[in-house]
Amino acid sequence: MNIQNALVSIIIPTYNRAHLIGETLDSVLAQTYTNWECIVVDDGSTDGTEALLQKYVEHDSRFQYHHRPKDRPKGANACRNYGFEISKGEYIQWFDSDDLMLPFFLNDCLKLFRNNIKLQLALTDYNIFDHSAKQIFHRQRNEINILGLDYFTKKVNFGLPHSVWTRTVVANFKFDEHLDRAQELDFFFQIFSKKNIQWSKIANVAVLIRRHNQSITSAYNKNCFLSLKSELKVRIKILEYLYNNHFSKEKISAALDIYLKCFYKYSLSQSIGKSYVELKNLEKTIRFKPVFIEWKIKLLFLLFIVKVLKRNHRLKLHFKKVNKEFYAR
Repeated sequence: MNIQNALVSIIIPTYNRAHLIGETLDSVLAQTYTNWECIVVDDGSTDGTEALLQKYVEHDSRFQYHHRPKDRPKGANACRNYGFEISKGEYIQWFDSDDLMLPFFLNDCLKLFRNNIKLQLALTDYNIFDHSAKQIFHRQRNEINILGLDYFTKKVNFGLPHSVWTRTVVANFKFDEHLDRAQELDFFFQIFSKKNIQWSKIANVAVLIRRHNQSITSAYNKNCFLSLKSELKVRIKILEYLYNNHFSKEKISAALDIYLKCFYKYSLSQSIGKSYVELKNLEKTIRFKPVFIEWKIKLLFLLFIVKVLKRNHRLKLHFKKVNKEFYAR
């Protein structure tokens, strides 16, 4: 592989983003590193996305426009998987159709790969902005000890748009096409739980993440049921991995705390019965002391009280006690 001029495949799923994706594709065109292919996979847009993309394809042959195959389930994950299957690049960059990459993004990432032939992942910091182009905050990573473990416990934060991977690393993994949320978390979990990834980070912020009402993150923050359910599914898998591989109590406790915060949002919008099912899944994953059974009964009672009185401060305190009980065992 000639790293000096290696092909980078940029894969972008999209759905009804005709009003935003033009800015995204313009930011791809502005890259100072020019040996790329940009594969846009449409999930069934009805807003003029196809007409817009045809203009980019006609203007520059590095752009490709495809429709998600009809035999694949609807959703960005199926589009990402299909985009990878038809890609040809030695390096893979999954991007979102509402975000922006700064002109030096690909060039600086490829420099990292050239400087270390064993490197498998290049990362960048990022800024988040809203529709008025006002910066919301700068996402700065903390000092990283073990990348995968720190990511599972939210000590560090990054996603697909902020990363460039070698094809050889991601070739044997697929996105879960039935998740509505936590797709990246699940995909990275598959990789980090099986591989010790060699990674590095470029010095400057190179990606801008757009926050708006139709983003997946916004839907999650509004307590969308399917998003919360997907998050719980992946968090349980992470807890099971950490517990079965005998990681420290501190790390498991941190992961458990994240799960309980997600469960807290989920439980407020769901029935007592559905909440109980999720608690049973947690109980199967981590072998709690018998006292957990008592806490579970209290928790279900508190859920009932919360739904009647619409007060949730007691529930928050109870989640803290559950985590404390695990940590002290």
